[in-house]
Amino acid sequence: MCKDLINEVKTYLYSSIGFWTAFFVIVWFCGWVLNAVHNTHFDLNSVQMMGLFVFGHVNINHACNSIFNSPSGVMPGTPNQPPKP
Repeated sequence: MCKDLINEVKTYLYSSIGFWTAFFVIVWFCGWVLNAVHNTHFDLNSVQMMGLFVFGHVNINHACNSIFNSPSGVMPGTPNQPPKP
C-alpha cells in the first residue's frame, strides 16, 4: 500500500507544472547564490533555457492531448469520460 501511494505521488509530481517550476526556481537560485558567494561559474542562462524547453514541452503535450485526444470539455487524462451524444 505504501509503495502504491509513493508511486502515485511520484506520478503526480512529475506531471505537475508546479513541481517543475519550483524545481527550476530552486536550481537557479542555488546557482545564483553559489556564483555570488563562492565565485563559481554556473551558467544560469542555460538553466533558464532548459526550463523554457521543459515548460514548452509540457505545454505543447497538454495542448495536443486537449485538442486531439479528449472530448470537448473534458480534462485530458481523466478516467471518467462522459458518454458521447
